[in-house]
Amino acid sequence: MEILFEIIAGFLLELLIPILIELSLLFGLKSVASSTKEHKEVNKFLAWSGCFILGLIAGCFSVWVYPKHIFSANPLPGIGLVTAPIAAGYVMKRIGEMRLNAGKGSSTLTTFWGGALFAFAYSLWRFIYAG
Repeated sequence: MEILFEIIAGFLLELLIPILIELSLLFGLKSVASSTKEHKEVNKFLAWSGCFILGLIAGCFSVWVYPKHIFSANPLPGIGLVTAPIAAGYVMKRIGEMRLNAGKGSSTLTTFWGGALFAFAYSLWRFIYAG
């Protein structure tokens, strides 16, 4: 009976894992694409997820390029997890406003929440993996 259970469980895992990976990749690609499309015509959850995923990718790349903490003697470790998203959100919001005033389109990345999510994911990756 245990052998039968192992065979069925193994078969289900062999079937489910690739499907879950493909769905994750599909969601990731759609969300990244949504984060760079015109802000008014996208699903906000997908677009914000894309901003977060792009931030993780950028954080991963930055740790690969420079694997140490930038400020190693920081008395408040993790402060960048709060300050960077606020600052980046403000800057990206201003960039989005400037683009709209110039008659150009604005993506989710050029909103406060898009910039903040990107910066938070970037800072989180660096906080965890830079050493």
